[in-house]
Amino acid sequence: MKLTEIDKLDKRVPNIKHVVVAIKPETAQKYIDEGYIAIETSYGHISVTDKYTLDHHGSLSHLVNPAKRAQRSDLFGKGKELGSKYVVSHLDLDTVLTIAGLEGIKVDPDLVDLVSTIDLKGPHAVNWINTRWANFLMFFWDTLQRPRFSDGEDVTGLVKKLLHIVINAKKLERSGKLKEKVSAYGEEIRKGMDEVKEVEKIRVGDKTVRVGLAVGGDSKAGFEAYYKKADIVVAYNKRTKKITVAARDESFASLIGRKGLLEVAEHFNQVHSPGWGGRATIIGSPRDKDVTESDAEEVYLYIID
Repeated sequence: MKLTEIDKLDKRVPNIKHVVVAIKPETAQKYIDEGYIAIETSYGHISVTDKYTLDHHGSLSHLVNPAKRAQRSDLFGKGKELGSKYVVSHLDLDTVLTIAGLEGIKVDPDLVDLVSTIDLKGPHAVNWINTRWANFLMFFWDTLQRPRFSDGEDVTGLVKKLLHIVINAKKLERSGKLKEKVSAYGEEIRKGMDEVKEVEKIRVGDKTVRVGLAVGGDSKAGFEAYYKKADIVVAYNKRTKKITVAARDESFASLIGRKGLLEVAEHFNQVHSPGWGGRATIIGSPRDKDVTESDAEEVYLYIID
C-alpha cells in the first residue's frame, strides 16, 4: 500500500451515513434521541449513552473496552443494521475500531488487544514500536492529527479515511517510508521530555513518586515521553487548550486516594468547573471548556499537596 493511496478509499470502506462529535452532553443526547449509536460519550462523571453502553469511563470503567465489544457477535455489524449513524465525544484509535466492528469490519484480535491496552494504560505500557503494528499505528496517528473538534461537527469523511487505514493495516507493514518514521521516533521522545518543565519528588509511605508538569503537546510521543521523567503527569496542550492528568500505572494512581485520579477530578468539578472525568489512571479537563496553563499549574500543585 502506497502512502499516497490514502485519498483513494478502499472499496471495502462502508458507506457510513453520519459520524458527529458531541462536545457537550446535551448534544450527545440529542443525537442519541435521533437514533445514533453513542461511542464513549462521557463528560466528567456523566456518561450519556444508549442501551449498548459503548463507554468505559467514570462509572462505566468496569466495562470491557468498546473496540473489543464491537467485534463480538452481538454487536458486530449492528451499526450497519441501524443506519450507520454514530455520535462520539472524541476521535481516537479506540473509537474508530469500535465503529469498524459495528460496521462489520473484522479487525485482527491481536491489534484490538494492543489498542485496548494502549487506550487503558498508554503506549508506554506495550512497547508498541517493536510490534508488527508499528507502521499502522504511526500512519493512523499521523492521519488523525486533529484532536480538537467543534460541538456537532461532522467527521464522517475523516472516519472513512481512518477506516481505510484500518482495513489495510497489514499492508502498511511493508511501507519503507513508515519504517523510516518509526525509526526516527526517538526524536519525538526527546521533544516530549523537553516539554516536562517541572518535576517534584514526593515520599508517600515507602514509595517515592515523581509528579511532573508538562506544557506543549507538540510531541507525538506524549505521555510515553513524559513518563521517562515523572510517574504522575499533569499535561497542558497549548493547541487544544486542555489538561490531561495520567499516572504511569494503578500503583501510582492509588497514592492519590481510593478512586485514584478520579479524586482529583471530583475536587476540580467542585472548585473549578464541572466536566472533569475519566478513569482511575487518567482524567481530563471538561471537553466543552478551554483551560489555561495556569489551571494546569493549579492541578499540579494540588496533586503535590
